[in-house]
Amino acid sequence: MEDIRSLAQCKEALDGIFESDLDDDTLCVFMLGREQQPVCLSMANEDTKINIVFKIGSAEDLSRESLFMLLDANSRVNPYAFAIVTAADSDEFEDYEQDVPLILIDSVPVGDLCREELIRAIEDLKVALMQSSILIRDINTVAVPA
Repeated sequence: MEDIRSLAQCKEALDGIFESDLDDDTLCVFMLGREQQPVCLSMANEDTKINIVFKIGSAEDLSRESLFMLLDANSRVNPYAFAIVTAADSDEFEDYEQDVPLILIDSVPVGDLCREELIRAIEDLKVALMQSSILIRDINTVAVPA
């Protein structure tokens, strides 16, 4: 396969490895099976990058101190990073005032992106998810002074 430059090419590259659904601007990849939440791929930066996003929860469920602790822990989930999504980031999250999604995100450049690199980026998410669950558990057990 030639270099990956679109979500349609991402879908083609992942066929046979992961189930996926493609709409106009998002490729939903069912890394853990269709019954689980999908990984969402979308074009970004004027179609020069593909964002790989997985919602891990709601920022509303964490204290401000816990959110800062997660940001501080970003190096432990690298190449992914903890982030929040607001209406300024995506019109998919119109209800962000009630539910601010807490996500893991990575971006991969298109053009020189090959099938193996795309698969590796999704496999890296599995590692980041395991590490993030440990971090969130640990953060929730830390008593933060008021």
